[in-house]
Amino acid sequence: MSFKERRKINEECNDEIGAERSEAMRNGVMKFNLFRYVPLFVAGIGGLRAFQGKYQKYSVAVILDGDKVLLLKRSTTDPWKPCHWALPGGGVDKGETFEQAIVREVKEETNLDISPKDLELITVKDNGKLAFYLVKDAHKGEVDLSQASHGFEHEDHHWTTHKELEFMKLVPDLEEFLGSIMEGL
Repeated sequence: MSFKERRKINEECNDEIGAERSEAMRNGVMKFNLFRYVPLFVAGIGGLRAFQGKYQKYSVAVILDGDKVLLLKRSTTDPWKPCHWALPGGGVDKGETFEQAIVREVKEETNLDISPKDLELITVKDNGKLAFYLVKDAHKGEVDLSQASHGFEHEDHHWTTHKELEFMKLVPDLEEFLGSIMEGL
């Protein structure tokens, strides 16, 4: 699928979200769940920050393949930023390290395998509650959302170039963050 086709789908998706969500809630298919409001990013004065919810800590991966970064399109039924593109990642379970969490989350969300030895810490934000790791040309396998154990969270994936970021509907603060990482690629 071309980038233009993806962009058109993004625009159409935004028009359909409200109607689909209302219909799903009326039919009892979609129930309100506070923990589905646990986004990886919230726009704020401090930039990228973890949202406090079910988890106390979050781990996020910037997975690069050459000059492209892996982005996942959030589901149309997701209450927080549906149809927006985001990085793989999620909550750190009790007894888990940030590194263990991101290896698990990447597998659950994308079906890709990454190794803790290939993780490079980019930054820690929000008073040590949000860790970002770089995985540069070190993933194994192919992204397969149908095989991902958390396949319901994302509708699509795209290996995105730096230039494409400005045309994508990203979660808050992500374009600036990724732009600074991808500038030198």
